[in-house]
Amino acid sequence: MLDQVVQWTQNLDAIVESLLLCRVLTLKLHRVYTFITLFCTVNVLFDLAGWVLGWQSRANERLYIYSLFLLAVVIPFAAWDVFEEIKTRIAKLRRVHAARLVSGIFMSSIFALILSAFLDAKDENGESSVRAVIAILIWAGSCSASLAFVRFIFKAVRTDKIELPNNTFVWAVFCMLTFVLSIVGCALALLGFLFNKAVRDGVELGLIGIELALTTWCMIRLRAVPSEASSVADETRS
Repeated sequence: MLDQVVQWTQNLDAIVESLLLCRVLTLKLHRVYTFITLFCTVNVLFDLAGWVLGWQSRANERLYIYSLFLLAVVIPFAAWDVFEEIKTRIAKLRRVHAARLVSGIFMSSIFALILSAFLDAKDENGESSVRAVIAILIWAGSCSASLAFVRFIFKAVRTDKIELPNNTFVWAVFCMLTFVLSIVGCALALLGFLFNKAVRDGVELGLIGIELALTTWCMIRLRAVPSEASSVADETRS
């Protein structure tokens, strides 16, 4: 019964994430928040694939592992994109923390590769799970470094009393909480074997429920960017 509830919640979450992407495109936010739009698009594509293949299928499990490698690359760019509307006012601050972001991702990747040399684990189907562990660790490292990046800049901006545009605030909150949920999901994936299936399903259901509420809140709170800000972004990227 709980399995079915989790799957229906995953289906609903996929629908809401698709609506968020539609909201971003309708408001033309992709002109300013290019990488956040890419992040939303990647999430929707993998959600749709999981829905078609079956959330608990072996094919989706394999796809999920490879999706983590891609998300580990996209997430830092999405974190960088959060402050696009105020980039001229925090250019120096963003560059300083960007170096920490890159170093954090690099160190976590090195740790994952070193750890993989000592692993020879098999999953319940007898297949090697080393690739899965590496993907999860790199993904967690990327989320952690990106979370620190957004949090430090967000805190510094508020300390300096720099006015935050509506979308900047929304994306900052959305990204920080999304990264936290991803890190918790990483811990569940690595340590889930310590708990019985009912507990794992319950935690997963709770995480999906929080993500569903967060995505809905983000979709409702987003607003169109003033035309002048959008024009500046287009000129900068051209």
